[in-house]
Amino acid sequence: MRFAPIVLLCFAPACATVHPAPSSATRQELLEVERAFSRASQAHGAPAAFADNLAVEAVELAGSGPPIHGRDAIVASLQAKPGSTSSLTWEPDDAAVAEAGDLGYTWGHYTLTTQAAGKPPSTEQGKYLTIWRRDRSSQRWQAVVDIGN
Repeated sequence: MRFAPIVLLCFAPACATVHPAPSSATRQELLEVERAFSRASQAHGAPAAFADNLAVEAVELAGSGPPIHGRDAIVASLQAKPGSTSSLTWEPDDAAVAEAGDLGYTWGHYTLTTQAAGKPPSTEQGKYLTIWRRDRSSQRWQAVVDIGN
């Protein structure tokens, strides 16, 4: 029995979970997911794009207001007020993916244009950070935290 600990130590590395470093292809995949998200916002409106890309438990941290919890509440907050229109687009500047390949973030710049009835359009520009998680069952990236300023 004096050799049992030595034998166990020899096999310990083989039992450890090893996650290969994510490839640049995984990073590029996440950037393309972000770009497709923005294109969907432009084509179908922000509420529809967010409904399709947010996790159910997502959190929105925008401006100086309180956090918005849950996909449905976030989508509702993006609905244009009656008599007004809005357009939200963005472009990621960079992304990173965790070693396990199941968590990542993107960041970049956004443009929000709103127009109330009878008023000239108003444009706001800012920065954003989105934290993404790959869904285990579908392998699809879903935004879990969206931060904009």
